[in-house]
Amino acid sequence: MALLISSRHEKYPEYPVVISEIACICRDKKDVFKFTAQVANWADECPWVFEYAFFGCMAKVADDFVSPEAQLMNEDGSFTDLMRKLMNEQPMTET
Repeated sequence: MALLISSRHEKYPEYPVVISEIACICRDKKDVFKFTAQVANWADECPWVFEYAFFGCMAKVADDFVSPEAQLMNEDGSFTDLMRKLMNEQPMTET
């Protein structure tokens, strides 16, 4: 992912980058946490990334493509462990 975004930035270096709707499609919680941490840490350190947002802050899973493990909100409207980790842990650990 970083390579793809970096190549776009190299083509248009005068523009800041906004990354939206990032989500892991893996069904394994450990892999989802690892992916999320790697992306967030990379984006936080990248000077030309203006902002980024993960997909899944909704009470119900949007579809079968995005992993339920990547959800940021529980059905009752509370935040998942992944969302709390994303909000409160910088840099994020992969577990």
